[in-house]
Amino acid sequence: MTSLTTNVASLDPTATYADLLERYKDETLDVSFRDLVGSLPTSELTHGIYPYPARLLRQIPRMLLSCSQLTDGIDEVIDPFCGSGTVLLESQLAGFDSLGVEQNPVGALISRVKTTPIAQISSLGLSAALLRAAKSSRARHTVPHYLRAWYTHSALSALSRLAAEVLAVDGAVGDALRVAFLLTARRAANTDRRIPVPVRPRAGEETSHDSAFVWTEWSRQTKRLFDQIERLSASEASTLVRVADSRMRSSWLSSRKSASRLMFTSPPYGAAQKYIRSTSLELGWLGVASDRGTAHIERDSIGREHVPAGPIDFAELGEIDGRLAPLVARIGTINPKRASIYAAYFRDMNTALKNASEVCDRIVMIASTNSVAGEVIPTYEILGSIIESNGLRKTMSLRDQIRGRSLLTTRRNGHAPAAAEYVEVFQRER
Repeated sequence: MTSLTTNVASLDPTATYADLLERYKDETLDVSFRDLVGSLPTSELTHGIYPYPARLLRQIPRMLLSCSQLTDGIDEVIDPFCGSGTVLLESQLAGFDSLGVEQNPVGALISRVKTTPIAQISSLGLSAALLRAAKSSRARHTVPHYLRAWYTHSALSALSRLAAEVLAVDGAVGDALRVAFLLTARRAANTDRRIPVPVRPRAGEETSHDSAFVWTEWSRQTKRLFDQIERLSASEASTLVRVADSRMRSSWLSSRKSASRLMFTSPPYGAAQKYIRSTSLELGWLGVASDRGTAHIERDSIGREHVPAGPIDFAELGEIDGRLAPLVARIGTINPKRASIYAAYFRDMNTALKNASEVCDRIVMIASTNSVAGEVIPTYEILGSIIESNGLRKTMSLRDQIRGRSLLTTRRNGHAPAAAEYVEVFQRER
């Protein structure tokens, strides 16, 4: 690896990227985006409106979307795995129209709210009116059975009444109110807040919130949320967010028929992504989950752990990348389930990246490696080879020694995050 140690206080992104291009000789360069861009406030604009797990380091899109080498001639930025909208908001700030695709309805909701300015005064008035209505109403939103285990009877009753009012509000204000409600519901739940996925607290750390807590928390969360949204200014750049599947060609279509597009994304890892499970309470309140939970949603996600049992098509894996078949076979001798998970993951990503290569002229992909059954999977390299096999050429490879973005499900983290993330840049061959 070639090292770049420059720490630029007042960054000129285009000049910095030109220096990187000059240094790049088909060998990954070490950089620190935190050093290059500097620290960014946690609550900057709407970036901190929701504790969605494993968010992308903001400094990466902040710098790269300001580099003319990557953005000249680009009309639209697409993030097909947009999560809670970090890239979408950064695209909006940089003046680019953007399209976000996200399978998790919670992430898509947060992305819409994060990128949509609304009037604070009228919204706070409505939130107060909803609170008064909920307190006096007998109407209740029906929730999946599994939610009841996480709340006291009093808190569940208050939340059910409040949800019935909030879910009836349409439009951008309704979306924002739903985010405030989900924040309230998270705070009222008896969970260990140190772990993204709902887990019981340690003995002696349990909480027992009642309806009074719900009413107070609702007022606090709506005030906090609308204060943050007020920081957004009206932008000529438009942002569209879809709850959709990037494996489907239709998910990539936009209203800009002849646009030149940049895909800027950090795709899911091969397994243990648990984004769905980490938002299981929220999905229940939104009416997306069933009494049995969120497994039916997880089964259709890229990076899923619910993979049907059956033989692996090693010939198909070999066609995707020559390293895959022997790698997955070795994993299978130790852990057949993990082998099936990764075989499905790379099949899914092959489909999604083929779609990307058909509609995007440039691609910026942030990915890492995975360690499975003693094997290190060079995920970023394999995904990059898929992109290159579809007609784009790698023009830059950067490695940042930031810890990979992981999702803990227990207090003992048996799967440490990757030691670095790779920023890979591709350009369509002319």
